[in-house]
Amino acid sequence: ADASTGQEASASSSSSTEPPTPDAAAPLLPFKVGFSGVCMLQAGGGVGCFSFPNQTTKSAYSVALRPVEGVAGAPQLAGQDPYCARLDDGTVTCWSQLQKMPARPVAGLDHVVQVDYCDFGCAARDDGSVWCWGSDDYNNLGRGNHCPNTNPDCDGSTHRPGPVVQVSGAVEVAVSSVHACARTGAGDVSCWGRSGYHDRANSPNDRSVPIAVPEALGARALAVSEGETIATLDTAF
Repeated sequence: ADASTGQEASASSSSSTEPPTPDAAAPLLPFKVGFSGVCMLQAGGGVGCFSFPNQTTKSAYSVALRPVEGVAGAPQLAGQDPYCARLDDGTVTCWSQLQKMPARPVAGLDHVVQVDYCDFGCAARDDGSVWCWGSDDYNNLGRGNHCPNTNPDCDGSTHRPGPVVQVSGAVEVAVSSVHACARTGAGDVSCWGRSGYHDRANSPNDRSVPIAVPEALGARALAVSEGETIATLDTAF
């Protein structure tokens, strides 16, 4: 498929036609593979998405990169559906193909320099703070208190964007479905949320307050999954 023009390519299981070969000279733009499809940044700052084939029939596929309405000037893309994009003006907009949710801004979140999303979201702001929003089932919002979605005493405000306690100087955040980590410009890493998979050092329980990870001192980049935190260290081997 010619993703840049939105042209469709289709084939049935009985056809011998091979998918077109991508243009080797075309630049590969950042993309995110989600549960229901793929979203990709476009050269003009927009975002285009396409859905995976119908897994029930499997008799045909159709690929068409369609623009996400309301997203323009997006230098960064995050998430696996829902997706989020950081915009040039420092705000964040999120949408979902699976839930058929149109793109809409995250209210109360601005001055963002980097964002990540997976069941909940966290963003590093230009003042070095980290703000998180969404589900707090595993203390993953880092507020210093626990307010899961199932708690009837939560008024909903806890799930709106708010600052993570005891984090400053952050330049990068990374989130899994159960925990989050932040990296400072000096290479310090702290994490909060679920600890059952040893994703944070010296933490016996789920933590609503970030804890330092001394093993990651000197980190230059972060990546997390549900069971792991990975830091690229500034160390020569």
